[in-house]
Amino acid sequence: MPRSKKAAQDIVDMARTTLPLDLVVELAEPLARYMLGIYADQEWRDSPQVEALARAAALLEANDRKVPAPILEALRRAAETGRIGLA
Repeated sequence: MPRSKKAAQDIVDMARTTLPLDLVVELAEPLARYMLGIYADQEWRDSPQVEALARAAALLEANDRKVPAPILEALRRAAETGRIGLA
């Protein structure tokens, strides 16, 4: 597993067990905004951060929390560019 993907996975795993959900939003929303501002199509298809955002969104939904619009938009954009593996 690439180092960046492992780091993103570790953050999500830690969030699931110890971090408050507000912190998940505080970290994931700016990441989504950043990605929306600079990612080209190929970056959406190859970025491990897309999976981390999907996991953060799933974590929020599983806890009956609203997923912020930038995260949903980033996931939509990833799906539109052909990203495989998004639910």
